[in-house]
Amino acid sequence: MTLNFEVGRDGMSALIREYHATSPTSKKALWYQRLTFPIVMLIFSADFYFRKKYGLGSLVFLIGGAIWFLIYPSIYRCRIGKSVEKYLAEMSAEKVVGSCQLKLDEAGLSSRSPMGDSKYPWNVVQRIALTPDYLHVFLVGGSGFPVPRKAVGDKAIFEAKKLIESKTGL
Repeated sequence: MTLNFEVGRDGMSALIREYHATSPTSKKALWYQRLTFPIVMLIFSADFYFRKKYGLGSLVFLIGGAIWFLIYPSIYRCRIGKSVEKYLAEMSAEKVVGSCQLKLDEAGLSSRSPMGDSKYPWNVVQRIALTPDYLHVFLVGGSGFPVPRKAVGDKAIFEAKKLIESKTGL
């Protein structure tokens, strides 16, 4: 099976965002940052309550912690999005955008891109993710391929996903 597509800055950005969104390390960091502020606010609220200064001050701390817990994931995703764009600028991403070809066969993946030709055995595929716009094929070492669904069609995307899953056990 051969997939021909264009990789643009948007595709690279989507690949990095998806990697970050599904990374166990990133998920832990989000939960740590999401919970730290509310716990501090709960401690302040308890301090106010037990010093008999409850009322508005104690309630403000509790509400502030709850609001932070609810809205922080959106703030986090926004910050990640801004960071991704900065990373792409630092990496000179323009050097890797262009026409790509990804061949899937019994031996593994073969790619042709502006960076050159490469061959990868199936055990190099770390995970795959299907989003509304892309099939992301993540390789070990943080690299991968953002295959645009519009460019190759949903039928080819689902066939490629099924083939990769069957060969890798993902």
